[in-house]
Amino acid sequence: MISVLEHNFFSLLRSGVLGHRSVINPMSGWKWQRLCLVAQNHNINHWIWQGYQMMGDDYFLQLHQDIFRSIDKESDNRLNENDLKINDQVVDYSEWIDKMTTPFLNKRYENIIGRTKEPTEKDTIELFKLIVQNVRCLLNTGIHLHLFISLVRFLYQEEKNIDSDRLEAYLKETQLTDMAQYLGELILAVFQADADRVVFMKKKTIRHRRMIEEDLHELFIKKHNSWFFTQGNHVFVKASDTHAMYQQFGKAMKYFFFAPWEATTNLTSAITHSIAHIEE
Repeated sequence: MISVLEHNFFSLLRSGVLGHRSVINPMSGWKWQRLCLVAQNHNINHWIWQGYQMMGDDYFLQLHQDIFRSIDKESDNRLNENDLKINDQVVDYSEWIDKMTTPFLNKRYENIIGRTKEPTEKDTIELFKLIVQNVRCLLNTGIHLHLFISLVRFLYQEEKNIDSDRLEAYLKETQLTDMAQYLGELILAVFQADADRVVFMKKKTIRHRRMIEEDLHELFIKKHNSWFFTQGNHVFVKASDTHAMYQQFGKAMKYFFFAPWEATTNLTSAITHSIAHIEE
């Protein structure tokens, strides 16, 4: 069960991104401030403000309109490199987000992206890249709301021309079919989207509700994602942040059966990156 804070957060986000009115539940001023703080932490003020404007006549929102005025209305919703470097993540997103960590799968991925494409296939490739980027974030630090919203907005653009058969072939070739299915389930859960729009889902139902609730709950927990191994003056190597390290291992296990190769090599890649921080 999601909390009232999470319910209202996703209701505003859904309204801001898709323009759909959602039910708002009453909660204290402290929780509304907390909601706005979460939006600031994820740099999605723009979409929460859009949701507030969409449903500003709601009684429970009117009671706390002063809190929403504190949100930066001019917040830029575009994705850029700075968005991907917040909090010094385990691995610099700008270096790895557009590739896979498993060598033979990354070669397949690059071949798919690099092939000579027909102009009509541009949208299919763009959607495929967005899926891969979102999967990479899920395997490392959880849902990245900017990328997640970008994917949802792409799916709702009427002018996009997606070849679902080719997209399915690309996902199968890179062994991401099951991760794409789970990503689609997240979209259905958060945005209550039309399942037919999520063209990369083979089954248009939510089958992993508990996992989804866990992933969504993580968005509201301030956690340190940066960990690395240190040696210092001691002979033995230790982790700088064991909690974050265990989180990384936990994610590898959580998604292992969805993408065995990528989950495993993603973890070893993070460890290799972290070992580079050992003081000589």
